[in-house]
Amino acid sequence: QILNVASAMATEPDLFLLDEPTSQLDPVASRQLFELLKHICEEFGTTIIIAEQRLDEILPYADQLLLLEKGKIAVKGNPKEVYPEVKNTKMEIFFPSYMKLLKK
Repeated sequence: QILNVASAMATEPDLFLLDEPTSQLDPVASRQLFELLKHICEEFGTTIIIAEQRLDEILPYADQLLLLEKGKIAVKGNPKEVYPEVKNTKMEIFFPSYMKLLKK
């Protein structure tokens, strides 16, 4: 995946769109990929959109979440704003358990 990202950077894109980029990676490789993407976003101003079902690893890197339900936007905002809106709903299962510690 890192090689794929590096290859794509050669074209100097304004946007990366990734669909479950860590699905075949172990946790260490996933973290390395997210660190690389964070660096690309910060250094080059590249917008990165990631479609992901498992939020445990990616949530610390996300500045915005867009949750879909039946193909429509159900909730959007930063993770700390979104979680209270989905707490005690069926969408809560996608969030890491540590989010339950939020005071809201």
